[in-house]
Amino acid sequence: MEYIHNFKIDPLTIVSNNWKRPFDKEQYFTKYIPEWQSIFTQDFLDVFEDHIKIAMVFNKPKNWNETSKGNSVHVDEGEIICAMNIVLPTTDNLSLMEWFHTDIDHKELLIGSNSNYADRWNGVNAWTQNRFQLLHQSHVDNASTLVRVDVPHRVVVSQGARVCISVRFKEKFTVWSDAVTYVESLFQELRHK
Repeated sequence: MEYIHNFKIDPLTIVSNNWKRPFDKEQYFTKYIPEWQSIFTQDFLDVFEDHIKIAMVFNKPKNWNETSKGNSVHVDEGEIICAMNIVLPTTDNLSLMEWFHTDIDHKELLIGSNSNYADRWNGVNAWTQNRFQLLHQSHVDNASTLVRVDVPHRVVVSQGARVCISVRFKEKFTVWSDAVTYVESLFQELRHK
């Protein structure tokens, strides 16, 4: 099974030089960006804009490592199988995305507004790390990739300040290879602009 597909696209060629990157702020946040078009170059928008549903930005300041403590394995809500992550270069480029096998029902691992996910990691009956078997890991900084989000996963961050732009597509894929082919065709079109 493939968990990540690297499109070999330099993130700095598709992220606008005019976009005010948030990694100088010493705070961790995850947020949906309503005006996500301002993040990308015009060439990227010409090809991708009609295909994108939403974009999120994950901002991690330097030396912030809360997610490295292990309490973050999850499955994305919305019954989606993939996200396109564009991670800007960091000073160390060492963050890892990891995917796991577990006997825990995936519905319990959903991260989102309707889940009790946080309680299950931090509560009295918290999950333990031995319930999660590592399947695959890959470095994800300074890359434009398609990643599986329907398999339990987490990102173990490096110490450098880090920005990940996570794009969700309007197309709802059910087969991973179809998603890879679809996004690769968009990048092929971008390469020929």
